[in-house]
Amino acid sequence: MKKYIFLIFTASLFICCQNVTDKSTGNQHPFTKNNKSMLVEENKKKKITIDAFTELPKDIDESSGCFFSISKEDMENNRYICVNNFANIAYVSINNTVNKFILKNYNETNKTYSYSNDSLNLTIKVNKKTSLGDETTQMEGVIVIENGESKVEQKFIGICGL
Repeated sequence: MKKYIFLIFTASLFICCQNVTDKSTGNQHPFTKNNKSMLVEENKKKKITIDAFTELPKDIDESSGCFFSISKEDMENNRYICVNNFANIAYVSINNTVNKFILKNYNETNKTYSYSNDSLNLTIKVNKKTSLGDETTQMEGVIVIENGESKVEQKFIGICGL
């Protein structure tokens, strides 16, 4: 008889806990079977966003290198989405953190620079280059960031060799 009571109690407890919702927040309990809020949080962590930054990393010289922005206005206000020291090292702000990348490959035919760090791959594809004289070049292209789970592309305008 005690076994049956124990089994009925355990089964009813299991059924009751399937969809427990915290009434104060509206969120499901973290141990419930259908917890979609945890999946949403997990996906948010994997999402990549490219952000603008204004403070240059120490190994980027303001008088040289390449500076990429989303718009002409951002460029004029020194808001960059990517900077590099003539291709060897690049920095991109991803999810509000500036990440350092090391050049792995340059394809001159496609004008594509491939970088990586421990967890991300960065590709800079230059679509258009215009010489402004005095060793300064203006360019347009696309930045691609990938982490195996997510991929984001961002068009840019840029200038190299200030």
